[in-house]
Amino acid sequence: MLAAVAGRPLNFVYFGGGTPSFLSTQQLDGLVARLSATASWANAEEITFECEPGTLTDPLELPAGDYDDLGARAWVGDEPKDCYTRGNTTGCVRVHVPRPPERPQLAVDWETFVRAPRLLIKLKARNLPQRSAHSMTLRVFGIATDQPLRNLAEWSLAADADGVFDRRLSVVVGHAYTDVCVVASISTRTPTCPPPVERGTVWTQLAVPVS
Repeated sequence: MLAAVAGRPLNFVYFGGGTPSFLSTQQLDGLVARLSATASWANAEEITFECEPGTLTDPLELPAGDYDDLGARAWVGDEPKDCYTRGNTTGCVRVHVPRPPERPQLAVDWETFVRAPRLLIKLKARNLPQRSAHSMTLRVFGIATDQPLRNLAEWSLAADADGVFDRRLSVVVGHAYTDVCVVASISTRTPTCPPPVERGTVWTQLAVPVS
């Protein structure tokens, strides 16, 4: 086998099987030295080093920012040239980093300078835990003493092309109610108020201002 590759430049080098990452730095240095003595791979287009996941336990601090993927380099010996340039011996990889799921953000306030109190609602949500969620239900309930909840308003909201919900809505409440309850959910199309604890549901209750 050595005779078949001796003297021939290598364009692609693959260290595979998962076991290379169990080797010590000294063992890896010896492996690289023996391979280099047999065939030149200084100008290889790609060098891949497969790692056993259980051996990669060092915590990494990810940089701040909004991203989907990170680049990483791995090498033996002196630090080589930048990734993705022809003629280096860098092992370069792209690592997908899933963004942590977020809960919908619900902000509610009153507009009181009008004759009848008007509820102002700001709803934002992105990277929701349910990736398949294409709509969100927003409901506003009026609460009065010794009376059942009354559904004052309801919207079925669609996300934009990037899967983000960003809406500003309002509803006139009036003085017939002591409180209002606002609930937004991607978990159910008919959320109650107060709802059961669900990651895809948020809610708030606040008193109606007295004129």
